[in-house]
Amino acid sequence: MLQQPLVQYTNHTIGDIAQFARELTRVQERGYAIDEEELNIGVSCVAAPIFDYTGEVVGSIGLSAAVMNADVEKLHTWGKRVAETAALITEQLGGQTPEAFAIRRTPTGRENAHDQ
Repeated sequence: MLQQPLVQYTNHTIGDIAQFARELTRVQERGYAIDEEELNIGVSCVAAPIFDYTGEVVGSIGLSAAVMNADVEKLHTWGKRVAETAALITEQLGGQTPEAFAIRRTPTGRENAHDQ
């Protein structure tokens, strides 16, 4: 994916591959991604992956909100909820969240954020 230059959609878009790699590590540690006006000015988003039975990403879920309604604290709260829901969808589809990913379902069906 990174063989092409990163496209700058706004002044907030990550344009440096090293910075992008650091952000991917944070996404894995948190279990969700945050977009703060990286694609559209005035819009923030959170998203989390859905995995198949091999642990490969096969989809994602997310939500978007106007920046004026989405401070950093809300984004993290929403991100955790989205990640928990993505983990539940993964489980219900017979998928497997990789061990290294922060939020996954436990055998009891309760969410587990092991790196928090």
